[in-house]
Amino acid sequence: MASQVQIGVGTAGVPAYLYLPEGGKFNASDQHMIESSASRLYVLVGTLLSSVFGLSLGANRIFVYYDPGSSTIAFNKGKGQQLWFNAAVTVSTRGFSSEGEARVRFWFLVCAHELAHNTVSGHDSDFSDVCINRAAVCGCV
Repeated sequence: MASQVQIGVGTAGVPAYLYLPEGGKFNASDQHMIESSASRLYVLVGTLLSSVFGLSLGANRIFVYYDPGSSTIAFNKGKGQQLWFNAAVTVSTRGFSSEGEARVRFWFLVCAHELAHNTVSGHDSDFSDVCINRAAVCGCV
């Protein structure tokens, strides 16, 4: 990720940033909406990961990036050392930008999916079992 914009303060007072891919930028007219969506996403996934999944969130664990040209919703680096979430999903027309319960459920399942990669790297039946078990333990499936 090449550039960053501060979108608030995250865990333990550490600044939260929105990262843009190499050469990435957004229109000035969209900047407030994108930064606001990214900030809400950061808070939501941080709350889900810590309160629901019981993950200890130290500095530099959750990252929000904006890449509308990517089909990637989120990814996990280093078996949970870094969890990256694409804010473009929240401002796109893919249907994931709804507010309320649907939005929380969607990002809950994304978090369960990414945390399952702490155990299984691929997307095979073992991964599906781990992912479903993570979600079931929290009572969402």
